[in-house]
Amino acid sequence: MSTKKVLITGTSGLIGGIVYKYLSQFPERYAVYGLDWQQESSDPGAPGRTVPDDRFYLVDVADPDAVQGAVDGKDLVVHLAANPNSEADWESILPSNIVGSYAVLEASRKAGVERVVNASSIMVNWGYRRDPGIRAVEEAAEVGLPAEIPLVTHLSEVRPDCLYGASKVWAESLSRAYVEAHGMSVICVRIGAINKKNENAPSERSWWCSHGDIARMIECCIEAPADVRFDIFYGLSASAWHWMDLDHAKAVVGFEPLDSVQ
Repeated sequence: MSTKKVLITGTSGLIGGIVYKYLSQFPERYAVYGLDWQQESSDPGAPGRTVPDDRFYLVDVADPDAVQGAVDGKDLVVHLAANPNSEADWESILPSNIVGSYAVLEASRKAGVERVVNASSIMVNWGYRRDPGIRAVEEAAEVGLPAEIPLVTHLSEVRPDCLYGASKVWAESLSRAYVEAHGMSVICVRIGAINKKNENAPSERSWWCSHGDIARMIECCIEAPADVRFDIFYGLSASAWHWMDLDHAKAVVGFEPLDSVQ
């Protein structure tokens, strides 16, 4: 098995750092590179950058030419760079989440990468939390009571309720367009709640994801069979209350969470 060159965007962010550290444990399988607009995280509580200088690209993801230079020669791209603020305004969302998503996919097309794993978010479905059935699940989860779960799947209508969620719907749609128009393989992961302490709070029991499970989910997508051209999976840890489907990811790429809500 030859070593694959994997570029991870957003390595100075929490999830990017998690995935970088995880994949770097397997040097016989992956040569891992990082890309971000800053070398160290601006969050004082986040871990410092661990990508060696010779494998790090100091690049603004909204700069197409610079992104192209980083993507060229890579086998796989894991696109995690984004503004994750659910309250961000349009001026903040546009460069990273809209222009950046296009720049990464277009650079990957030109470079002929084998696959892009594109970070989406459960926020594309956040509007479902207004439905009585989902509200009942959330309330039961907070106090630890059982609940009847109305399941939302990758085929359910998207219901974003903020610009951030809408930007992720657009990124999923753009991913599909590149698959249809250019024959690429792009897999989108709707990532749940991930925090620095790797702990689940009662208010997050329905959508929490551990550090280990998101890293394993990305690995499953990287290693998915070649005939998986486009798909959407939820990246969550096990929970008695999650109302987003995990069976599809298990069936297609073999992802099963190893961590669970306590």
